[in-house]
Amino acid sequence: LAQVPQRFIRSSEQLGAMVCLSRATRSTRVVGHLANLEAGATVTLRSADGTAVLVHKEAAMLSPVLADMLSDSGDDEVEIPLTTINSHILFRIAEYCTHHLVEPESKVVTATGKLLTDCGASSWDAAFVGVMYANELQDLSIAADFLAMDSLVRLACAQQARNLLSSGFSCKASRIDVEVL
Repeated sequence: LAQVPQRFIRSSEQLGAMVCLSRATRSTRVVGHLANLEAGATVTLRSADGTAVLVHKEAAMLSPVLADMLSDSGDDEVEIPLTTINSHILFRIAEYCTHHLVEPESKVVTATGKLLTDCGASSWDAAFVGVMYANELQDLSIAADFLAMDSLVRLACAQQARNLLSSGFSCKASRIDVEVL
């Protein structure tokens, strides 16, 4: 676990098992524990930069897009290339899916409250997106939209809106901040 940045480490009860294999270094980074991994129960998601992220097959099925790809394939060991998603964001999506195997997904309705939990997000979800920068939230919402993960799109967008509302920026400054002109 020493190779993994502290901000990625969650308790093993929350995270389940996740492995990230970097093609460049051929090293394996483990977050959580591997006790719950069963043979044939994982899927490899390959990011745009060539990083392979192993997740539980059930966790990957939280995305309707991935669920369709997995239902079309009868293989036990499947690798799905996601050429539009970088490894950092793919790792965060895998973390989100792995957590929500156990805990139900939040129903974020609006971003008018001072806290994200006031908008319907769980405390885990609020902490999950609360540490991300604007560009990370934007990339996460685009990737989640690509994967048809509506609850994650709403969560990322609600955090973006909360950040903009609490920052005191004008609309013009906010557009420049997130590079929407």
